[in-house]
Amino acid sequence: MDWERFPTKEVQLPFLRKYLEAFHRFRTHREKIVFVLQTSEEELEGRTTQDSNILQQENGATQESSVVSEEELARLYVEVNQYTLASHLFWAIWGLTQAKNSLIDFDYFEYSLKRLQIYSNTKAAMLSPSLSGYLSHD
Repeated sequence: MDWERFPTKEVQLPFLRKYLEAFHRFRTHREKIVFVLQTSEEELEGRTTQDSNILQQENGATQESSVVSEEELARLYVEVNQYTLASHLFWAIWGLTQAKNSLIDFDYFEYSLKRLQIYSNTKAAMLSPSLSGYLSHD
């Protein structure tokens, strides 16, 4: 396992920003679809030109609603990396179990130790209460 290949903060942040932008766009479109599905045909046919203009303006606002705040980005970044901690702990425990029970010729104990080491090395930073402080560290 080559921990050096794990995506850095510089790689993760642009990906997470795009993810959040897509999430916001999806949520906006989903709300419109639900509205249309819950509206009767008569009500939809009765929409005026003014209503159509409002819908077009809302479509233009979709891009604005997909703007991601730095706080939201920081929260997702920390949440994702905290789940990464949980993953390291899970696989470390799994490795110990396999070291005892598996018939496969693999050094599960060493694998488990590596996972525990990564967990220990990153735990303090990932559980830091300051989102903005952590986001600014390299």
